[in-house]
Amino acid sequence: MSTIDLWDYDTYDVEIREYLERHEDVIVLHRERDAEISKIEPPKDALERNHFKWPKNEHYSDYLNVRDGLTPILERKSIRAFHYSRLTDMEIDHMREEGMVPTSIEFLKQRVDRQIQAGNLTLQQGKVLLECSPLVIDDCGVREGFWMASSPFHPEDHAVNLLVGSWGGESAYWGQNKSCSKSYAKLERSGNA
Repeated sequence: MSTIDLWDYDTYDVEIREYLERHEDVIVLHRERDAEISKIEPPKDALERNHFKWPKNEHYSDYLNVRDGLTPILERKSIRAFHYSRLTDMEIDHMREEGMVPTSIEFLKQRVDRQIQAGNLTLQQGKVLLECSPLVIDDCGVREGFWMASSPFHPEDHAVNLLVGSWGGESAYWGQNKSCSKSYAKLERSGNA
């Protein structure tokens, strides 16, 4: 099975191409209407703007059905994906040996412990990072898994620069506040993008 790059139509196999061609009319109508709606300027007057209702894309429901119909086809395919995180050389070696592991508080604890053992973090910094992690903050919802993109991004692109801007990805840096700022500054200097 060859790998599919979602940004490169030439990598799509016959099954995907035939499905998309069968539903091309719905996809085109949805995208065209979406483009029309995005060009609409809301009223300048504040009162009028408060009562302004964006038009609905009448093709959205059909588009969702087409998208959802593609899911079982794609589940059987091998699709290239990109994951962005700032890692130390030691972590890269560990990943090569153990493979990628989805984010969880347990996995973050293991990563922090390895950084403490390597002398990259103090015990106190590690404790603060774990306490400030969005993985332990109730109002952040479930944050297990890992973020992936179906297209490559340059590390300085706004879509990924926070992920590669500091060690640990969002499980370590997101949610940092003033009480965590010294630990955050340490994250920005650790690892490689």
